[in-house]
Amino acid sequence: MYITEQDVTMVVRSALIRVAKCIKLKDFDLKSNLEIYDEIRNSETDLIYPLNTFINSYIEWYMFHKIKEHNSIISQEDKSKLSGLISNRDRSREQLIEILSQKGC
Repeated sequence: MYITEQDVTMVVRSALIRVAKCIKLKDFDLKSNLEIYDEIRNSETDLIYPLNTFINSYIEWYMFHKIKEHNSIISQEDKSKLSGLISNRDRSREQLIEILSQKGC
């Protein structure tokens, strides 16, 4: 699988924008990811924990791929770690989506 840092940045931005819309931040489309994140964090929303969990698990999964991208052979230990990273990434994404949905976002 081939994924770039730009892909990761886009996924992170999409998550930030969904949360920003949900908590009704203004002008988020004209702000950097860091600016949006800071405003979300400072808004005292209960969405910050699931947002952080998703972003961190997504980046951790990506970094594993980046480190292993030149290895054509992957050990059983690495397969197990990758499986766990995928599960964490998917679970945290679903949790964020579910919480946003519960809030009507």
